[in-house]
Amino acid sequence: MALKSLLLHVSLGASVLSACAPWQSPASGIAPFSQAPQPSPSSPGSATERGTAILPTRTPDLLATSYAWWTQVASTGRARGAVCRDGYFLEYEIDQLWRAGPWTVFTCTPESFDYSKRYTAAVSMDLSTSWTISHEGFDWSDRPGALLTPSFWTPDGIFVYLIPETIPAASGFDPLDGFLDVRALYRLDLTNGSFTIVLPETQTRYACSLSPSGRYLAFTDPAEPASVHIRDMPLNDQITVDLGDEFERAGAYAWSLDSTYVIFAAALPGWREGQSGVSLFTLDVGSVEPSILASPDNRLLIPVSSCSWASDDCWIDDRTLALQSLRYPSEEFWVEWAVDVTSGTMLALATRSPPADP
Repeated sequence: MALKSLLLHVSLGASVLSACAPWQSPASGIAPFSQAPQPSPSSPGSATERGTAILPTRTPDLLATSYAWWTQVASTGRARGAVCRDGYFLEYEIDQLWRAGPWTVFTCTPESFDYSKRYTAAVSMDLSTSWTISHEGFDWSDRPGALLTPSFWTPDGIFVYLIPETIPAASGFDPLDGFLDVRALYRLDLTNGSFTIVLPETQTRYACSLSPSGRYLAFTDPAEPASVHIRDMPLNDQITVDLGDEFERAGAYAWSLDSTYVIFAAALPGWREGQSGVSLFTLDVGSVEPSILASPDNRLLIPVSSCSWASDDCWIDDRTLALQSLRYPSEEFWVEWAVDVTSGTMLALATRSPPADP
């Protein structure tokens, strides 16, 4: 059944454009970057000068996964070009070394612990190309736990998406976290070093997910928590589907493995208090009307959190999507759920063991 009350619009600030109108990145979306030959292992922090990039041959197979972290001894990191400037140290313990195929990404912190002076670098495996992103000027830059961390590498090896990952200030379970992912999203073009703000920083997090192909970004802006945006990244086209007053929040996105449709959850008012539930919808690329996959369910079942950045981690097969319950600490929370996307049938796969009472 398709929702009939959905509204389609594309809004940029105060203006309203027609569906699929070109989306323009704001001028403020370009942050400082520099390109330079990587210092040799024998001379870390040596002076560098601006030059022309000579990119290594990319192997798409090595970039097929969204990301992988790599932890090795310092000498191995140096061999991959993970060398900080004089007066800086490598964030091994928190950031580790992130790499995909022929690129390594790492963050360096000044020994003075002036966190706003941090920088993040992307270095090609053959050390011929280095892109440096300054953390200065961002609202999150002075937080000790804020690190610019890769979240998604496009399969063609051209782009890496980064987030200002922060250490949570508080612990504990909050069901709202199931609908929230990042406070900002950035993109680094590995061919020319351009660094673009994709989603500007907000106090409340976005729900967002990139399709496995890297072409589409699905997201919910915290300013419009009941709207679903689908942006075609190469074309800069964007559509918005407004779920209306019936739903309080949308998010928990899970892309199909072939990037042709996205599944998302939508919560009704009162869902956190147990007065209502969560529905699941599918939205085909190019469509403006999502189809209901599962009616409001008080078990609060949503796609598992790993779906946001790694679709292959949450599909059991091409028709069965892994789910999780947000009803902590009810017994539903400890069940591993799934949904058959061809029928909407909910499946209880296994039961985890709840923690022992203290």
